[in-house]
Amino acid sequence: MKPAAVKEKLKEAGMKITPQRIAVLQALVDNHHHPSAEELIKIIRQIHPNISVGTVYQILNTLVSKKVIGKIETDDNVVRYDAIIEKHYHLYLDNKQKILDYFDDGLTEIIMNYLNRNDKLKNMNIEDVNIQIIGRSKKHQGN
Repeated sequence: MKPAAVKEKLKEAGMKITPQRIAVLQALVDNHHHPSAEELIKIIRQIHPNISVGTVYQILNTLVSKKVIGKIETDDNVVRYDAIIEKHYHLYLDNKQKILDYFDDGLTEIIMNYLNRNDKLKNMNIEDVNIQIIGRSKKHQGN
């Protein structure tokens, strides 16, 4: 994503545009592997060596609360961040410590229809569903 688009995302969220915020969001959108805060800090410090750990965490928390980015908590209690905010699911390959994005509108429709018909939830307005699918990569098998 170009720096102008990063600035526009911050502006649309009603956030003040600062070099630190630009650096954090740019580092996240440029790294599609769902990085942790620690990974982002290493990347950001290459350009902004004096940025504090607290500042990065504060910016990440603000971006999450403003729904500019997503936050993923993995099975092994590692928090990772996601620049994609469109509706999708996460496939967590625990043997590779890797998270893959999975887009499936049909699955979303099935889940939302089920939840909206469920009598146990009739007094609740379902707004969102977060699903993390956990598995292991299959090894290639010869013919």
